[in-house]
Amino acid sequence: MKKIAFLLVVLSLAFFYSGCNPFSSEPEEEDDLWENVEGVSFPVYIGHFADYEKTDEEGNLIDHIVYGEGGDNKDWTVFEYDPSNKQLASFFELAQTPAESETSKETFYVCVRAFDNPTGAELAADISFSGSPTGHCTPHTFTHQGLFDPSLSESYTVALENYVFASSPEVSLDQSSSTYTFTFGGDYYDSSSVVLSSFTATLTADLFVKLTWVTQSETNMVGYRVYRSTSADFASAEMLDIPMVPATNTSSSATYTVTDSNVLENNTYYYWLETIDYHETQFFGPTSVFVESVTPPVTNQTKIVKSGPNPFKIGDTYNIQLDVKTGETGTVTIYNVIGQVVRTYSVTGGSNQLVKWDGKDSRGNTCGSGIYFYKLSTPSVNQSKKIVVVK
Repeated sequence: MKKIAFLLVVLSLAFFYSGCNPFSSEPEEEDDLWENVEGVSFPVYIGHFADYEKTDEEGNLIDHIVYGEGGDNKDWTVFEYDPSNKQLASFFELAQTPAESETSKETFYVCVRAFDNPTGAELAADISFSGSPTGHCTPHTFTHQGLFDPSLSESYTVALENYVFASSPEVSLDQSSSTYTFTFGGDYYDSSSVVLSSFTATLTADLFVKLTWVTQSETNMVGYRVYRSTSADFASAEMLDIPMVPATNTSSSATYTVTDSNVLENNTYYYWLETIDYHETQFFGPTSVFVESVTPPVTNQTKIVKSGPNPFKIGDTYNIQLDVKTGETGTVTIYNVIGQVVRTYSVTGGSNQLVKWDGKDSRGNTCGSGIYFYKLSTPSVNQSKKIVVVK
């Protein structure tokens, strides 16, 4: 009996000192900080939280949990988990299966940074992983488990308004901290590279279409192209067969013109202007014009209307204004005082025609001072006048 009592005392002391005292009110310390959450098919790690509210995707309160003292009171977030994507699982720091937890994994870190190329200033760009936003901005460091996979550099991307970043980052490694740094260089661009004040289409005297556009300012511009269609639908438009008009990239106003000579009478044409900068293009328009056939007025009489100046000074221009009867053709011939032909011009039917003599002969030689004559010759008229040429 004494032996039994002695054994009971020894067993009680053993339980007490081994921490298994059934009368102790102190709970056992748990090492497993992964929790099964209702409605989610995978465990959620809560070791870095303390005294926080657990919410669902809509922000509705699920539970209030306290783990120790202090903490950051962060909300619990649900991530969609793809068990086949081990890389994504380590990215979101999801739980290992019991089989995986028995084998230790290496841990490495990825620091994602973004910089402005010309200035070197660090940027706060949004970070995405495999096309999905992470909710973090650069610079930010992510934890991965396992061996480093070089394809990770293709999985991370960054984005910032008005910036264009390289598709792949520069990768560097700090072996002491097992940290891979992914550095993205970006170039800033202004989405309003050109300020356009007008774009118009007008009909010329030759029944061509003159296109004019005026810019108030240009930045990082390459050039301009013009598109044309016989309808207001841009889908049917074709680019004019002319070289791209280079931009001036000036901060002040600039005017550009091109002429479309490949048009037919009695048609309406629609035009669009494409502005091209180093990152994108913009389209303006359409502007339209009707190419109307013009019937020239009928001239019933051939005559010299006026000419001058007289005397005519070498270096100036002698102007001969005349009407030629509709349907007739003729010539205006310049003669010297001894009757030699100096210059000949052809004329056709029409009113208010202008012949300009620059004081040179047909070979381009400048004539001397003296007396000259010009003669208008058509089937219905032969008319002459004198010209006095002085130095």
